Amino acid sequence: MTLGVKRLPSFFALRALEAAVRCRSYSAAARELAVTQGAVSQQIRKLEAELGAQLFKRQGNEMLPTPQAQRLAVEVAAAVGRLHAAVDEFAVAAAPEPLVLSINTAFANRWLAPKLPRLLADPAGASLDVRVEDRVANFTTDGVDIGVRFGRGGWDGLETARLTADQFYVVCTPALAAAQRIAALADLTRAPLIHSTDRLWPLFFDRYGLKGAPTPGPAFNDSVLTLDAVARGLGVALVRSSMVEDDLRAGHLVRPIPETMPLPVNFVKPGRLVRPVAEGDPPPADLGYFVAWRADSRKLRRIALLRDWLLAEAQAAEADAADPRQAVVSG
Repeated sequence: MTLGVKRLPSFFALRALEAAVRCRSYSAAARELAVTQGAVSQQIRKLEAELGAQLFKRQGNEMLPTPQAQRLAVEVAAAVGRLHAAVDEFAVAAAPEPLVLSINTAFANRWLAPKLPRLLADPAGASLDVRVEDRVANFTTDGVDIGVRFGRGGWDGLETARLTADQFYVVCTPALAAAQRIAALADLTRAPLIHSTDRLWPLFFDRYGLKGAPTPGPAFNDSVLTLDAVARGLGVALVRSSMVEDDLRAGHLVRPIPETMPLPVNFVKPGRLVRPVAEGDPPPADLGYFVAWRADSRKLRRIALLRDWLLAEAQAAEADAADPRQAVVSG
């Protein structure tokens, strides 16, 4: 004999509804669920037919959820959260689970890699799964526990803590600084320069009133490649401070002049033309790398260990950079 259990709508249809209500967009919901917009629309129509109620109303180019759809979406989100938690608890009981750290390529290579021996010797680095990726990880769907992101922090659904307060340094090898006799701002007008596709050198020249255009030179759209060219003595470059702290500390690179430049206001997406700060812009000091995590993660204790370790390393690096005896070549 079968129990009189009412048949539920499909799980995917309910997920499509929840994502569409939360994202306020079929296309955004489709991207999150890794399906087509048509698939989301089809699932919602199917759900409307099963429930006998309209869930969205068209207003111009928008599909607005009805109050009933919003209430159902809240319950679906809560149920999915409980299901995820139950599956996570089962997985943890079945086998030890790694802590997944998402970090972009440049920051992983230039900032984290030199610190790996210390991290892996610390409890904060236990069972660590480092995912180096240049896309923005989704903490809900990608299995990421903690991430390092560049921007201004304050991302929806995430807790954040500032890791670095970047600015641009002028850097080169000690040999190049000596050979080109670079000791003052004016010396940059005749020095071999390594450019970026962001066109940072013109901004720097304008900021300090240097006459003439920057000398031509190779241009790269990748900070790791730029720094490789600098390390090979090919020229002087403007690079983010967080990318060179270990090289400066080790003496592989130097700052031939002490002048710096704040990050341009629209530097969140490197590679496009940048501009200086204008009235009404957010302050450049807001920009930097942030540690991000979900406040409702089951792994909060382990996340806190890694977060605090990363922050302590960043604070130590900033203290080194503030030491006037380090990095800057004296005339």
